[in-house]
Amino acid sequence: KPTLLAVAGGIGTTVGNTGSISLDRDLIRRMKVQDLMVMLLLLLVYFTTLSFSACLAHRQAANTSRIKYYADPRIYVNSVDQASDDTFLEAFNQEPKQVQLRVSGYLPVTNHLPNAFFWRDGLYTMSFSFSLDLLPWIARGSPRQSSNEETDGSSPEVGLEREDLERLRHFLANDTNDLAIIALHKHIRWENWEELAMNIKHQIRQRGFQGVIHVDCTQEEVMSVYKNTQWANFMHGKTLK
Repeated sequence: KPTLLAVAGGIGTTVGNTGSISLDRDLIRRMKVQDLMVMLLLLLVYFTTLSFSACLAHRQAANTSRIKYYADPRIYVNSVDQASDDTFLEAFNQEPKQVQLRVSGYLPVTNHLPNAFFWRDGLYTMSFSFSLDLLPWIARGSPRQSSNEETDGSSPEVGLEREDLERLRHFLANDTNDLAIIALHKHIRWENWEELAMNIKHQIRQRGFQGVIHVDCTQEEVMSVYKNTQWANFMHGKTLK
């Protein structure tokens, strides 16, 4: 009862200096209890709103599509409506989408310019940067394949280790976890590409650039594949990211 009276009772226009110590203490206690109740009500409204939004997102995650697996839709359009390993690999075991050779040049500076940053042992600013698209020269191959060997790139299993293929088959046949994700690591191998990097640096040096030149290329692309189930679509959807 005292707590209910403190919540429902008023505190007047001012707190303190009423001339009565007991009344001042009672007003201060009422103010503290009412502040606590306001915080609790705000938290209740916050979590109620979150729960309502989550319920709506969960309902929207349901669909009647025949698609069983799909790649991250923010990057890829790959999907498959069968759970066999051949159709899965044919859909997802394709060449990477982003393979680039990147070249950047940095100049040392002494003042804190707007675009300056600390790198290695000093302060630098970017002088130039460009990238070259390498997709036209990308082809699937075995991880242990030599550059002089030829392979049938049309086979969906090309580039996949035997152990990984067995694990994939077991997953497609037996896994029941709706939140399970298949991560395809696509490694890009370019033998002796360092020689090209050295030639690029040499050509830029000959044209008078005296700063730091950095050359690198894409080494790996990871494709995440999700199950097309209501719970998985809800957890991997935009609402929770």
